[in-house]
Amino acid sequence: MKTLFGTATVTDIHLLHETVDKLKSNNADISHSLTDQITYIKKSDAANKINSIAIANLLDIVKNVVIQFHDHSRQLMRDIMWMNITFYAQSNVFLAIRQLEFALLRLIQQLYELFEVVKCMIQGKLPVKLINPITLHNILRNVSVQLQGGYELILGTRMDNIYSYYDLISVTLVGDIHCVKIILNIPLKTVNRHFLLYQVIVLPTRISGDKFVTYSIEHSYLGIDDNWHDFILFTQADLSHCIVNCITICPANIAVYTAQKMTCLSSIYVQENHNTCSRKLLLNYKTPILLRHRNTWTFHFP
Repeated sequence: MKTLFGTATVTDIHLLHETVDKLKSNNADISHSLTDQITYIKKSDAANKINSIAIANLLDIVKNVVIQFHDHSRQLMRDIMWMNITFYAQSNVFLAIRQLEFALLRLIQQLYELFEVVKCMIQGKLPVKLINPITLHNILRNVSVQLQGGYELILGTRMDNIYSYYDLISVTLVGDIHCVKIILNIPLKTVNRHFLLYQVIVLPTRISGDKFVTYSIEHSYLGIDDNWHDFILFTQADLSHCIVNCITICPANIAVYTAQKMTCLSSIYVQENHNTCSRKLLLNYKTPILLRHRNTWTFHFP
């Protein structure tokens, strides 16, 4: 075999054949590798198609799940909002119920107070809850201005005495289907018609040895005016017609005696002639006497 640069030998030919064989073998390996790669690419393409289909299916599933979740979230938000509105409405209802209960309790209390006021006025008394002290003080001041000469309120118009008027004033109700009027009976006095009332307690008086004398009196009470010029006499029956409080108010049908008219009680009070008194003689009187006159105890031991 001739070559461009000389004649080829058998060794060269063998080397050439070996080289060619190696090239063929390499070509076969390359073609086999290419075939394997083409097959792998084809398999990869099929797997990628399957994966893409699976991914698309998964995307559809995820999309549907997201849509369902969104729908559920919106429904949940609507339910929560409705629940809040319901709770708010219920709280308003509960608040209204509590306010109604409180208003009913106040109404019951006011009705009870009204019944007590009416009951008190039916008994002829002036309740404090009907006319408060300030209002009563203004009423009394207006009344005092309208009084004729010689008359005045029994306790004046000082604020310190206002609370005593609730025991002294009598009340009368006059009304019809349209209105109710309250008539206040306020006691008055004149200068010479105010007396200091004393209760008379008769005790035996020793005259000698075991002899005692006691006075027989018809009246149990003696009233002396402020100037000590006039006096009045009361029995227990007379006093029962009077209103006894901080001030005793009696009807104006009691006889008023002047100081010149000497009676048994007046003579004892001024410690003058006791000839107007009838006396009883007590012999061997040994019984001690313990009597109470308001806050004063009187004890007499013969």
